[in-house]
Amino acid sequence: MNVDKLKIQSIEKKNPSLLPENPILRYALQAQAKMERLLYEEPDFLDVHKCCLQTLRIQRTLKAITLKMSLKGKRIADLGAGGGELTHLLSMEGAFVDATDVATNALKYMQERNILKAKIIHDCLPHSKLQDSTYDVVICADVIADMPLNTHRILMSDLARMVKADGFIILSTELDFSTDYPLEHFENLAGTEFTIKECITCYHKLFIQCLKVLNYLPLTRKLAKLLRQSHVINFFEKMSRLIWGDKAISHAILICKRRML
Repeated sequence: MNVDKLKIQSIEKKNPSLLPENPILRYALQAQAKMERLLYEEPDFLDVHKCCLQTLRIQRTLKAITLKMSLKGKRIADLGAGGGELTHLLSMEGAFVDATDVATNALKYMQERNILKAKIIHDCLPHSKLQDSTYDVVICADVIADMPLNTHRILMSDLARMVKADGFIILSTELDFSTDYPLEHFENLAGTEFTIKECITCYHKLFIQCLKVLNYLPLTRKLAKLLRQSHVINFFEKMSRLIWGDKAISHAILICKRRML
């Protein structure tokens, strides 16, 4: 079994004769198997409150959206919604959310949360079943890194298809700060279909590196709790920017509009 550099576990190769001939259906089944395996091996993956960086990213995503518009009565697609934390926060703001995921474990987790004004849908990117020109906001948060490189361009077209002409697309992803110009590559990809209105970046290189070291040390519950506090993360972020500048960017949120033909 292979593991890529993002530490995403790939599925074992199946006998091609056991998979459907339709390439879209074949991809969907493989993507579902991959994510089901991930959630089986990492059951806490859906609980964002156990990952302080993920919680912070969701908060920043919500803030970015609410600064652009009131969400009351708006239709939103939350694609690859995972445990549904962002879906929950959007619905609390009065939005009607279609939350999708390819993993049945994630769908079950969201259903058990009983999120008001949310419709839970089994769906697979980049060939979504959601309708054209339907949503005021289309969100694809931290999904693209889990998708094969040859699907990224198709994904951009699929997102553009779903959003209303005057709607917003929210794209976000982790960035590999050990590579050259990761943010530029991400923006260039988004630019194939969208006009980028705003880019919100996180500088967590130092914090991530410290966590890797601390994983090998026996931490007390008190120290582990301290590291998850927002003021500690903000301190590390300021230090990262001071030491490395833009080379410390570890995550980006793009606020986009559909490029009109």
